[in-house]
Amino acid sequence: MQPSNQVEERVEPRTLEASKRFAQAIVESTQFQRFEEASKRLRDDPSAWQLLTDFQQAQQLYQMTQSWGGASTQEAGRMEQSKQQMLANPTLKEYFESQDEMVLTLKELNVHMTEKLGFDFAGLAKPAGGCC
Repeated sequence: MQPSNQVEERVEPRTLEASKRFAQAIVESTQFQRFEEASKRLRDDPSAWQLLTDFQQAQQLYQMTQSWGGASTQEAGRMEQSKQQMLANPTLKEYFESQDEMVLTLKELNVHMTEKLGFDFAGLAKPAGGCC
């Protein structure tokens, strides 16, 4: 990301001001507020963090053994059990739901911007593809 002062030198003042208003509108949206609140609750909930960590470890182990051709039904069951425990946790459930809602909102905003601009607004900001 470029330093703010470099952006301000290249971008027309009215465009920069509009982008600041757009960002502020997103930050003030119900979806963003819900996601921020859910993120804070997750950060403050050690048991939810542990369930998330346990699932991520089980998932990594399963994927590694699967890539080696040795994934067993026992490992798959362990990962699925960990996933179900994680999704049963109210803190994690709210976090994932609010995250999905925020992503959907941003995708819808991208569609709107893309239609108005005539090119994929978010896609243009992605790093160029290529190897490594």
